[in-house]
Amino acid sequence: MSAARRQIGAILLESGRISAEDVEHVLEYQQQHGGFFGQALVTLGIVSRDELDWALANQLDIPYIFPNAAAVDREAAALVTPKWALANLAVPIVRAGNALTVVAAEPLDDPVVEQLRTATGLDVEMALASATRVRELIHDIYGDTGTAAPVTLSLTEVLAEAIDAGAVAFGVSARRTYAIGWYRSESTARYRLHDAWTTLLNDALAPPPKERMQPGAHGTYEWDAELRVGGQVIGVHVRALVGDGGIEYLLAPAQPLEPRTNVRDLVLPDAIATELRILYRSGHARIAVVTNDDALTHSLVPQLPRMFGGPDLRSVHLADQVSGTTYSIRIDDDPALPEVIRLFHFDVITIDTARSEEMLQHLMSAAPFCFVAMSQTQLGMLAERGFSWILTVSHTPAGTLGWELLPAGG
Repeated sequence: MSAARRQIGAILLESGRISAEDVEHVLEYQQQHGGFFGQALVTLGIVSRDELDWALANQLDIPYIFPNAAAVDREAAALVTPKWALANLAVPIVRAGNALTVVAAEPLDDPVVEQLRTATGLDVEMALASATRVRELIHDIYGDTGTAAPVTLSLTEVLAEAIDAGAVAFGVSARRTYAIGWYRSESTARYRLHDAWTTLLNDALAPPPKERMQPGAHGTYEWDAELRVGGQVIGVHVRALVGDGGIEYLLAPAQPLEPRTNVRDLVLPDAIATELRILYRSGHARIAVVTNDDALTHSLVPQLPRMFGGPDLRSVHLADQVSGTTYSIRIDDDPALPEVIRLFHFDVITIDTARSEEMLQHLMSAAPFCFVAMSQTQLGMLAERGFSWILTVSHTPAGTLGWELLPAGG
């Protein structure tokens, strides 16, 4: 056992949190699996992550605290950018004289401390807190105070998403001043619709509603039709219910739809959405997106802008194969494409495939905020290639999606 491990063990033993038997159990585990003594304690469920962090703070003679956003000196917090706080999982919480106290999930590296000391002209004093509490602090101080704007899509986008989700029913709820597109699979999704939804519905259905329904006539209508969306044709049974000030459309597939991807899970966790908004407001980020499922990657990447930023972000998706579910442009070998994209000043671009590293670099420079689909084999030297963050999304044994956003150089 090294001196560092004995010290952590001694701290926990002296506090009565672990026993000598626990230490032996951990040593046996390390002989089989390796790793650090403290992490083994957490893996085996002997101590919590908070307890281990407390022991580490004691080992380094650093205060271990439970930060409260209401008590943070906002002028101190403003001494660093939100991006710096997120990248280092650290927040300045108070300035006293020439000293700046910074709470972090783990001790900051010496070069980071020196950069902060040089930038602020203050001596840096450290305090530790759990990573969860530091992230919550970052969200509270630098994150949004309100909710994202309601998502608005075209009817074509909603229908395509419904088909991809294997929906058992989908339709439109229209009132005098607005319309909602919805679908139901294992859960229900709803979106505001752009004003052109009536034209799109008539174009998508054969025979269309305008041929089967009497203008202004109340009552119920139903007929069998073919629905055409994104090159697909599926049979549907259409029902319409017309009343005062509104109309309801219900479309039921004639045959069960096979879901292409778990679309119902493509909802960003609040924490990830907040961190992406923090990075977006910081003005510049290149984010590599890595999943353990190609189908998930192709479905997720083009949707990321609306998922964290709502409908007001102007975005374009660039790929070898494009679909009708989002605004997409095919990547060809045209060397002028990056410059053309740059002229339109998009807020965000998403890239599924680039035919060469040179083309990828040109495309990444066409907008300040960029998501790029990457495979596990492409993850080498990301920081050197201009990426600042990695967003990993993976299927979990529980059937949900696990999300993590980390600095590319971490």
